[in-house]
Amino acid sequence: MELLRLMQDNWEMNYQDIKVITHKINELWGREECYWRQRSRIKWLIEGDSNTSYFHQSTIQRRRQNKIARIKDHEGRWVDNPKKIRHTIEAHFKELFTTSGNRDWSEAIDCVPSVVTDEMNIVLTSPVTEQEVKEVASQMGGMRAPRLDGFQGIFYQSYWDIIQVEVQGTTNDFFNGTTSPQTLNATHIALVPKTACPESIS
Repeated sequence: MELLRLMQDNWEMNYQDIKVITHKINELWGREECYWRQRSRIKWLIEGDSNTSYFHQSTIQRRRQNKIARIKDHEGRWVDNPKKIRHTIEAHFKELFTTSGNRDWSEAIDCVPSVVTDEMNIVLTSPVTEQEVKEVASQMGGMRAPRLDGFQGIFYQSYWDIIQVEVQGTTNDFFNGTTSPQTLNATHIALVPKTACPESIS
């Protein structure tokens, strides 16, 4: 009888341990699935149906399609070294977004009629409200590609109550001219090939 009671006690202890471990395993599976869903950028498939392997394969396939293994430089020569490919792409966009022409547009601007009234200008130049910043944060794509800080839109939306003061302060500093816009304007250029095996950047 004593042996039976000991076996029952051990079984109950093991059962509780099994429940805790099973819960942890399910939680980790959910996190892994969520991670790969974010990496795959697939929004139409709902989490919770063990889609981790599908998200994983989708991520690998997208990387293969988007990978640029070689490209022609501005002289028509093939470049296949990753560093040289990067340099070629950077040079292309620097040239594309740089001008050496006349930057005095005063003559053209003088011909444009002024349609912004003083009342409209007061509204446009008024301080940004906390509600406006919150609305912008709520409109960010939750699972879109992360910003340079690594946080996706869902982070700002989920933890707005915690970070709203800092975000609002940064926004005010920007519009007051006390924050350098260089860090705020920094971005990644993501090249998405529109044709299979592209030869040139253009």
